[in-house]
Amino acid sequence: MIALSFARIHHENLALFGVLPLVFDDQADYRCVDAGHTLALTGTEALLATGAGTVRNTTTDQRFDVRHDLSQRQVDMVRHGGAINAARRTAPE
Repeated sequence: MIALSFARIHHENLALFGVLPLVFDDQADYRCVDAGHTLALTGTEALLATGAGTVRNTTTDQRFDVRHDLSQRQVDMVRHGGAINAARRTAPE
C-alpha cells in the first residue's frame, strides 16, 4: 500500500497483516497515480532492508521513490506474511 501518510494504528495493523506500508518520498508523486493504473515494485527485499525503493507506474512509465519506517519486528512480520505466520516460524516444535 502506498499513501501520503498513515495513522499510527493503521500503520501497525498493516504490518500485522503482512501488508507493506509505503509512503511517497515526494508527495507531488501522488498526483501521478490514478485509479486503474498498474504499479510495479521490484527489489522488495532490498527495500525492506534499506527502507527505500522505487515504484514504476507501468501505465505511464513514470518512476517514483517510496520509503517505509518499519521497525525490524514489523519488517519480519511483513516478510512472513503477517504476525501469525511470523509467530509460527519462530515457535518451538
